Amino acid sequence: MYDAFPIVARTIGVFARPPENDPTELLKYRYLCQGGGLLFNGPTGVGKSSLSVQSAACWCNLKPFFSIRPSKSLSTVIIQAENDDGDVAEMRDGVCKGLGLTEEERYNFFSN
Repeated sequence: MYDAFPIVARTIGVFARPPENDPTELLKYRYLCQGGGLLFNGPTGVGKSSLSVQSAACWCNLKPFFSIRPSKSLSTVIIQAENDDGDVAEMRDGVCKGLGLTEEERYNFFSN
């Protein structure tokens, strides 16, 4: 079996700081990098879906979300298993209204 990320023990002194404009950085400052993942975890009904849609709307438009800034315009894949199409459309429209997105920002959000 091929292991893309073999585990190798290293002493702490060999670790290098990333470059200032790290091309693998997705969310400033090293909050999330390529190869990592972001998971919203919590019980039903606390707003995980709304939170994920709001973050996607902000980060594709280079806006901070809870003071977390994207390093570039981000495309987001959200796997939705709980809500039907109407629920998702209603949530999308509420997020756009609540964030005050312009027509251009809505276009960026809808096409990313």
